[in-house]
Amino acid sequence: KGLGLFSKVHIPKGTFVMSYLGERIDDFELHRRYFADPTAVAASYIMKVTEEEYIDASDASKSNFARYINHADHPNLDKFVARKPGGFVNLFANRDIEAGEELSFNYGRDYW
Repeated sequence: KGLGLFSKVHIPKGTFVMSYLGERIDDFELHRRYFADPTAVAASYIMKVTEEEYIDASDASKSNFARYINHADHPNLDKFVARKPGGFVNLFANRDIEAGEELSFNYGRDYW
């Protein structure tokens, strides 16, 4: 499942956990970086905000630990996406999460 991210503490249901942070890029830059060059690395840490705007968390110096959260069909986090230019992605606990539990959210159909 990749690297994964695990909670160190109990997180009550409804708690804001973190925002998904990274470099803001548009559709043109996304394709230039990850699809135009056949030798390019995979677009593994991309979060879609709008049809034309993405958060690229590939660069650790411009992102946060949210990039390590894996996908799950039955996740313990829900994502709230403010789908507007300059919008944001916030992650909230959708149930109580125990210390030591892996954090996950559903990446959505667009990811796959």
